[in-house]
Amino acid sequence: MKGLFTMLNEKLQKMANLLGLKIECGSAGNKNAKLVILLDSPSESDVKLNIPLSTASGQMVFKILEKYNIKRSDCYITCAIKRKLPMFQDKFRIDGTELINWRNILDCEFEDLPNAEYVLCLGRYAMQIFTNETSIVDWRGSVVPHTIHMRS
Repeated sequence: MKGLFTMLNEKLQKMANLLGLKIECGSAGNKNAKLVILLDSPSESDVKLNIPLSTASGQMVFKILEKYNIKRSDCYITCAIKRKLPMFQDKFRIDGTELINWRNILDCEFEDLPNAEYVLCLGRYAMQIFTNETSIVDWRGSVVPHTIHMRS
């Protein structure tokens, strides 16, 4: 029997194929977690390992979260854009159609996260796809309403 992650990642890959997108890195963690960590996109190492937040930056995030008694095993980790983006994103833009398609995939993913209550958005595209806000600068450190469908 296939595991829940395998089935969810296969479901998302099928949807991505229909939308003309390629998922280069799946999700990881506890599907029943209250906390979802939403990244912009995977790093090169994340893609190779097929695990988001697998590098030193991931270790740093979890070192900070451990101060609040939150372990990696308490979280569900995914990417708003599930493909590696160019290194210098500030000069790179994703067109609106692609953003909408990734948002649809994220909507589908969140439908299978029954206990998700909090989402930590790490990056401009993560916040834009999750909240429809386009400027991360004005919202850093804020609690904002989301526009993603979440099961209640």
